[in-house]
Amino acid sequence: MSKSIFRKDLAERMSEEFDITKKDATSYLNYLIDEIISEVNHDNEVELTGFGKFYLKERAGKKGVIPNTTTRIDILPSKTLAFKPSRSLKIKGDKE
Repeated sequence: MSKSIFRKDLAERMSEEFDITKKDATSYLNYLIDEIISEVNHDNEVELTGFGKFYLKERAGKKGVIPNTTTRIDILPSKTLAFKPSRSLKIKGDKE
């Protein structure tokens, strides 16, 4: 079973790897995430070579049903954050 890694865990790893304080590592990580979100919100794609691309994906409007009342509703078009991994990014499982 896989384990979730949280922002705090990444900041801790960064602080150890780069010999910086956890506070600085947290600030750097938060800055990076905020910049990605800001750029995507301005309809820009953020591509990290060798990792992948963050972009806004448009969802079309559609018809829906409220399950407990069976009332039909219109679901409006929306945008959502999407990520496409690069071709060179290979996820490797543990081979024992």
